[in-house]
Amino acid sequence: MALSSSLPIPWAYMMALLDTKYKRVSDCIASGAVIFLGTPHRGSESATSVHRILSATIGSKAFVQELMRNSSTLTAINEDFRHYAADLSIWSFHETQPTTFAPGKSAIVVERSSAILEYENEISSHIDADHHTICKFESREDPGYTTLKNLLAHVIQSTTERSGELNPLPEAVQKRETYSASVAPGQLTSKQLSQILGYEDSSEEDLLFQRDSRAVYDSCSWICEKEAYQQWREPDNLPKVQYLWLKGQPGTGKSVLMSSVVDQLQDDNQLCVYYFFRENSAAKRTTRSFLLSTLAQMVACLPEFYNHLAEMDKDHAKIQSMSTRLLWQKLFLGTLFMIKQPQPWFWVIDGLDEAERPSEIISLIGRIQNNTKSQIKIIIASRAGMELERDFQKLNLGAALQQEVLQPADTKADMIAYASQQLELLPFDEDEREEIISLVVEKSQGIFLWLKLALEEILATAHTKDGIYEALEAMPMEMTDLYEQIVDGMSKSLRPASKPLAKAILQYTVCSIRPLKSTELQTVLEPQFGRLINLNYTINQTCPHLVKMEETTSIVNPIHSTLREFLLQGTHSEFAVDEADGHQSLFKIFVGTSMKKWDDCLAHINVGKEGEVCKSLESRRIQHGERVGAIKIDTAGDRLVTGGSKFILVWDIKTGEVVVRLLNRSEARCQALAFHPHNKKLVSVSADNISVWDLKRRDRRKMRISKPGGESQRRHRGAPWGVSIDSECQRVALAYKGWPLEVWDIDTGKLLTTFPTRNPLNACFNPSGHEVYSVNEDGTITRFWLNEGQPHGSDTNTRTQTLTCNANGTLIAGADGDGCIRIFSSDSFELLYSMDKYDEPVTAMAFNPAGDRLYDIRASDCNIWVPEVLLINVRDNESSSEESETIRLPITTSLESARAIHEITVITTDKAGDFVCCGKSNGRISIYDTKTGKELQEIYKHERVHVSAVVWSSDAQGQLIASGDTSGRIMIVSLRQLTPKSWACQVRVDFRLDRWVDGGVRQLIFNDDGTRLLVSAQNTSSLWKIPDGSMLGERRILGKKGDPAWVTHPHNRHQLVMIGPDVAGLYGWEDFEELTTPQQGIQLIQDQVHLGNPWQLQDDYLRARVHVTQDKRHFVTTVSAPSRRSSSAKVSFWPVSGFGEGHTHVQELYNLNDVHIHSLAGVYQNRAVFLDGDLWVCTMAAQSDNERTEEGLGLHFYVSTDWLNTSEEEPSIVTPVGDFVYAKRGKLVVVQRGMKCKQDLKSNSPSLF
Repeated sequence: MALSSSLPIPWAYMMALLDTKYKRVSDCIASGAVIFLGTPHRGSESATSVHRILSATIGSKAFVQELMRNSSTLTAINEDFRHYAADLSIWSFHETQPTTFAPGKSAIVVERSSAILEYENEISSHIDADHHTICKFESREDPGYTTLKNLLAHVIQSTTERSGELNPLPEAVQKRETYSASVAPGQLTSKQLSQILGYEDSSEEDLLFQRDSRAVYDSCSWICEKEAYQQWREPDNLPKVQYLWLKGQPGTGKSVLMSSVVDQLQDDNQLCVYYFFRENSAAKRTTRSFLLSTLAQMVACLPEFYNHLAEMDKDHAKIQSMSTRLLWQKLFLGTLFMIKQPQPWFWVIDGLDEAERPSEIISLIGRIQNNTKSQIKIIIASRAGMELERDFQKLNLGAALQQEVLQPADTKADMIAYASQQLELLPFDEDEREEIISLVVEKSQGIFLWLKLALEEILATAHTKDGIYEALEAMPMEMTDLYEQIVDGMSKSLRPASKPLAKAILQYTVCSIRPLKSTELQTVLEPQFGRLINLNYTINQTCPHLVKMEETTSIVNPIHSTLREFLLQGTHSEFAVDEADGHQSLFKIFVGTSMKKWDDCLAHINVGKEGEVCKSLESRRIQHGERVGAIKIDTAGDRLVTGGSKFILVWDIKTGEVVVRLLNRSEARCQALAFHPHNKKLVSVSADNISVWDLKRRDRRKMRISKPGGESQRRHRGAPWGVSIDSECQRVALAYKGWPLEVWDIDTGKLLTTFPTRNPLNACFNPSGHEVYSVNEDGTITRFWLNEGQPHGSDTNTRTQTLTCNANGTLIAGADGDGCIRIFSSDSFELLYSMDKYDEPVTAMAFNPAGDRLYDIRASDCNIWVPEVLLINVRDNESSSEESETIRLPITTSLESARAIHEITVITTDKAGDFVCCGKSNGRISIYDTKTGKELQEIYKHERVHVSAVVWSSDAQGQLIASGDTSGRIMIVSLRQLTPKSWACQVRVDFRLDRWVDGGVRQLIFNDDGTRLLVSAQNTSSLWKIPDGSMLGERRILGKKGDPAWVTHPHNRHQLVMIGPDVAGLYGWEDFEELTTPQQGIQLIQDQVHLGNPWQLQDDYLRARVHVTQDKRHFVTTVSAPSRRSSSAKVSFWPVSGFGEGHTHVQELYNLNDVHIHSLAGVYQNRAVFLDGDLWVCTMAAQSDNERTEEGLGLHFYVSTDWLNTSEEEPSIVTPVGDFVYAKRGKLVVVQRGMKCKQDLKSNSPSLF
């Protein structure tokens, strides 16, 4: 479809969706596909393009005017169509040949950038035709006809789901679908292959970019005439040329040439793999990335190798954890190269000089010829360099290696064709134009980059022939001098306000570890410079000659790799880039700016309610069947033992199965477990019993701890507070309250010694076997020699409650009741490290076997710490003792105490969503900025009690804030904004409810004009007049006990709606008059079972919340049981029209009973926003047909378990602009525009269906 015939299609489809009369038409399109042929979706780039379109088509000038870039018509259609096209199959084809529209004049009418929509669900390709013949074919044998015929057959067959194999996709499309044709049933998919390799291959994107960068349609065909290339392509040549090395200067088009070689090989149906090294992508420069990409492409053509990879993965031979050497030896030399192929393999490698280790790659590929059963031919392109020359010479390849140096004469024809295309509309006669083209090509000396910049300069500034010559003479011949000229021009032409933006674009583009997508770069820039309307436009206005955005992938890149070298080499320009500053700036932006201090916590694991462990990667899950008192892993890491009051179970970690089941006959809680060093025996301690189990014979030797003094004294002591077994399972230390620390011999069951301690809490052995450490109730740590029984050093300055020792006995770690961790040297008690962060006490702690990690458990959280002192200690132990003395340095780290951090308990937002107001556990009320997540100002405070409710008036001024606390105190303040980030605050009303309210204030709500305040507490609600603070009335909750939810009626702003768990009521804002049947209200008729999963109102006390959709048609309610935090909340949709005077009941419109709802955050664009059981932020639209569809569900992003509070308060909201705001440990987490990020349901597996 060309121009006028295809542009109305998106508009027509949108109209069909909105008009039920055309529903059948829109349904057919949605189930099929939309195919665009040469459609100028984005209009023209310049007046030149408009002129081409006008000359190539028959149409009015008014129509052509609408085809200009950024025309109102095209902009409106594209913006609207994006939202309607998400579920469509879209195919876009662009032309590759120029259209002749006058004698001697031709051009590409619709460039690729305009023919592609750049939607995620769009597949784009090309048809080898001009703008006229892209949809008018000469015959049935025309390649374009064949392509479209096969595509239409594929679409039709997919739509009707007929049995049998689909017709093959067009060859041009197959290049975009690399793996799809290779995957047979039962074998690995490309997604599974990526998971096994731990690598997602993006080589096809690189090829597409280089293919689109070709100057003209048939450029690079000259390579076929080179004798060296012909010898390399010949499969049976003698002597055999296995390697071809193409060398050229920077900017000569080597990468584009290699993409042409790939296309030639693929067109000839050769087995071809390719890789493009890129200096601006750290990940793509590595040898490992090259090998994994090559492996993925070869495996796609070798179905028999899929099963081998799958078996390796099942056997836990993780490819992603293999070293690069092992990867080469095991998968390439040992497997792939042993598969004989009748056809030769062709490897195409570009930019070898930009690899991280070029010599390593040359060393690997240089040995292929002697280690493979198939013929492998390799072509390499790079800059010339002595180091590469030496590396190739070391291989002694002889005639197997051919070298070809690219000369300016090789690319001259392509450069002339490109220059002719760009300058064909210059207002000169043919001879003058050819003279200019000849001059500019000659001056380029074969450097395509120089030619491109020169042509841009000519088109932008030259109006006369003499002006063109002057512009060319002024352009430096060396690229470095040319860059200097460009940045000098930027310094003179850019306004002072635009220069920081231009430098930031250059800095982030040059310093990023990989190329940034336009959305990523925009995210990086906006915190500093504000919202950018169009990043591509910004780049073109600030630094167009230095940075470019790829049309197909929207990736932003330097115009050439030499630019990076230039900007980082220390030029004196104001646009020079300091690499260290650039990396630091990127680091600060990507990690977030809200945290000023960093701790040594490597990872944080949150354990869900009722003891279930929630992890993104779960290896095994075991169920002991009773409360577990002790747990231990054997030294080999193969078996796990868990002990309770009745059973002791030994598990195989790999299978998750019980291998030994032992009966704990003492019927006392198991307090400690330990494997014998050879893992043949197991030691358990329960109360006053020590048991030694022989795991092979399953028998038990039991010893009763018998302290002199008789049975009565033993009963008086009770169970020990702390139990510790040494690493050799020879001794056990028992800490009894009010008794000395005791050490018993496990083999004989005799008391070895006691140590004078005061109320010992715990103890631990030093793995050396000579020392034991005791922790007293007052926090004192004491060290004892086992053979002496006397203390040898202690530390009384700590309040330690939990103690552990590392595997080599050099460090001990202690934690107190406030959550502070301290690490000491084991011999001198010298403090090496101190961490004071969390206010939750540490209940358990352990070092990992290597000694470079420290694990702790606090409430339901597990933290993994990696302080530098542990790494230094590990290095010391790997060094000699003499070296250890020289590098051991005491390290002390003190972090901000969490005792100064107060939880955010409630959140509300202003009407615009720019700020949020938060109440805290210490009674303070503060305003935060949603753009930064930072606290801007503490505006006022209650007493030191929990703030339980807060509301910000929703009128245009937003001048009132009301807050309530758990003591029943309510404060109303007026705000006056002084600056964009500061307010003046005045208390207008301050009162306390007449009696103590259990649980305090639950909800506050203003009426529209701010003259009334509704206060909801447990079981009662009251209406108060502002500003005198008088109570107008009080109501008790109808129906089931709990917290009701209140909201202003969307259809009548003078009415209040109360919604409880099972009944609703209607009241007047003016005097709190009940407008429904007294004591009866409106009964809520709820669907108790939906899609097979029940939700019952079974708890004695329930809490309700309510939100209104933006279209004012639905209430979205949630009902939850505060006493059962692990249970799912019930989310329901109700028609607002059902809540009116005279109504006695209302039917639930829709619910989410079949979804585990963690919490409801609010409503955004008429969709309920909730956190599901798998911690995904999801949205769901109201549906009246009682039928769940994927179209109604939106899956947005995953919430880290670290965000979740372990306390009851879990405040979260969605702002009017779609920001997701969550409070955690006194800080605010803001996911900006989080609701606008939508995941593909088919690529994720949340538990929603």
